[in-house]
Amino acid sequence: MPLIEVKVPMVCPKVSTIMRRAAVYPPLTVVAAALLAAAAVPPALAAGHGPRAGHGRAGPATAPPVIAYIANASLNAGPEGQRVVTPVNTATNKPGKPIAAGNSPGAIVITPDGKTVYVADLGSDTVIPISTATNKAAKPIKVGPSPSAMAVTPDGKTLYVANSGAFFGRTLGHTVTPVSTATNKPGKAIEVGTDPLWAAITPDGKTVYVANALSNTVTPISAATNKPGKAIKTAVYPWRIAITPNGKTAYVADEGPKTGSHVTPIATATNKPGTSIKIGEEANWIAVTPDGKTVYVTDPITRTVTAIATATNTVIARITVGGYPSDITFGP
Repeated sequence: MPLIEVKVPMVCPKVSTIMRRAAVYPPLTVVAAALLAAAAVPPALAAGHGPRAGHGRAGPATAPPVIAYIANASLNAGPEGQRVVTPVNTATNKPGKPIAAGNSPGAIVITPDGKTVYVADLGSDTVIPISTATNKAAKPIKVGPSPSAMAVTPDGKTLYVANSGAFFGRTLGHTVTPVSTATNKPGKAIEVGTDPLWAAITPDGKTVYVANALSNTVTPISAATNKPGKAIKTAVYPWRIAITPNGKTAYVADEGPKTGSHVTPIATATNKPGTSIKIGEEANWIAVTPDGKTVYVTDPITRTVTAIATATNTVIARITVGGYPSDITFGP
């Protein structure tokens, strides 16, 4: 199944981060990350496939179009049209009919089989499932306060939702909600640290790692039992996690206000943290190369990208780039 990821940088990351800590949603408009589904394609976009008219056998196989799903957050009072998910046919770059997605759609993920898109609605404390076959939203799933991040297990059976609580004046959250993708029913909330802002799952699907920004910890959760393990200490304000393709190391980026930003490597076999690696002023995004050899971390304050060798957990390059570097993706 072809997948593409589109990421739009947040406007003025430093300002928005400061305001997010004050438990208000960042100013201006943010377009959340979009994930693309092609396994199940809306009928209107799939039209024209199958046997050609006047012929008794099928024509050459045609790949279905890849559909981008873009979550459009409404940060302040504004037109309802902003509070939607927009499907875009990447073959034609034409948008489809907007899909209503609650009060403030933010994080968005797709199941491995491409059949369902899940959108976290910060404003209503729900997750909204959308069928990629019909582009219709199903009944919202009630989770915890201000769901800010989600991750789906590799087998597609469970969605984990981190409930930050740090938006719209809500009480700070400290739970992760597991959701069965077969039934869209939430399970018992899992207790983690304060202000869980990120969730990442090991490639084997056995462990969910949750970054607790205001506890300065990461909580490992067993996907088999949904039981949390002992909190793992990190540097100040952890909020991004990237796991190596072999699943052996989870790299945790912290914002590091006043102390400078760091990346903490965690050995997944033991859940023991290694020595924190100094990055710069504010780590904004972290990603591991497909070969697992290098970790890249963006810093919008110093306008740099730092490269870390996973073999030694040392900085091997600091690259000056333009503007406010935000997200990272890798080409083939």
